[in-house]
Amino acid sequence: LIVLGRIVLLARGRWRGEDAEQGRAGLRAHLIWAPVALILIPALLYLATYFPFFASGYGIADFFDLQQAMFDYHRTYRASLDDASRWWEWPLARQPVWYGSTDYDSGRVANIYANGNPFLYWAFVPAMIWFTVRSWRQGNPLLPVLAIGFFGQWLPWALVPRPAFVYHLLPAAPFGCLAVAAAVVQLCQGKSGWRRTLAIEYVVLVAAAFVFFFPLYAYLPLSEHALALRMWFARWR
Repeated sequence: LIVLGRIVLLARGRWRGEDAEQGRAGLRAHLIWAPVALILIPALLYLATYFPFFASGYGIADFFDLQQAMFDYHRTYRASLDDASRWWEWPLARQPVWYGSTDYDSGRVANIYANGNPFLYWAFVPAMIWFTVRSWRQGNPLLPVLAIGFFGQWLPWALVPRPAFVYHLLPAAPFGCLAVAAAVVQLCQGKSGWRRTLAIEYVVLVAAAFVFFFPLYAYLPLSEHALALRMWFARWR
């Protein structure tokens, strides 16, 4: 991401005519290293994770057979699942994944769901758009890292035909959190008192939502009434 980010910034500088000769040299140098950083190193790291596989007696042919089997599984997977959701629904936290429940003699029930903090997830896309526009204008070197990290791991799911779930947004979520944090910091640094107040209230709201929904994340028992209070939308039930 860092190498790709530098390429974007150097290309931007060249497009604007900033230090043209130096920009061309830097762009060429980064283009040389891009295949190493984006192809060779990831491939070697991925192969290294299969060390126990090879140590168990499997060979390189078995490795490629396994890759083909995994690819075919995801290419042909078409099961109809109630918890499945479309890629654009994930930042909206519309459809959680329900894993199970346990009823207790006391009348309480424990459920476990996979879903994001709604107040945090709802801010991902607006914060990323704001950060992208603002950073592009300022030449912020963090822009490509966050933008590629978030959109690059989320938007490709629009092309995936198999059923997918909200947890597929998790690799992009840290980058969304960083964009939200940058927006909060920007509000806190503003001269207007109401902006700082808004930033503090938002952070408190996100923290309170985490505490409120924690029983659903941690499989803790709740009364029927307490559970109903946490089912904000029909698709959460």
